Amino acid sequence: MSYRPLQLWLGKLGPKLHSKDIGYISDLCRHLRKSLQATVELVCGHELLNTLLQSSIEDCLLEIAKGIADSRPLFDVMSTALENLPPNSIGARATTGSMIILAHMIVVASVSTNAQQVFPEVLLLQLIKSMLHLDVEIRLSGHQIFSVLRSQILTT
Repeated sequence: MSYRPLQLWLGKLGPKLHSKDIGYISDLCRHLRKSLQATVELVCGHELLNTLLQSSIEDCLLEIAKGIADSRPLFDVMSTALENLPPNSIGARATTGSMIILAHMIVVASVSTNAQQVFPEVLLLQLIKSMLHLDVEIRLSGHQIFSVLRSQILTT
């Protein structure tokens, strides 16, 4: 498969992010969540395709994050996703898993831009709620997201 058209499109995003670009990021996170959820519910034989899809989505998120000078819109995407956690544990775990991946992409992209960041209050509130969730794995995911983003903010 060739991802050249996608790379050209991502290169046109530039440092300024528009609302439609945030929509693309939200859509990629939704697809990543569905892919992570499918991993749990997967029937034998499709693991390789699902892994390739997840890897491609992660690459796209990283390329988009690299083109963003200000991470605040990405933090907003994260807080919205965490605010709307699905009621079932598999969906909620997949959502927090996709947010962990997005957090890592934000950190990697921020290292390359050396942008000073402030931890958003709305995201902190949603992370605290996830840290107090009844499901242990969701609590751990909330702590992991906070840890990843906190380390990024402390190093800048």
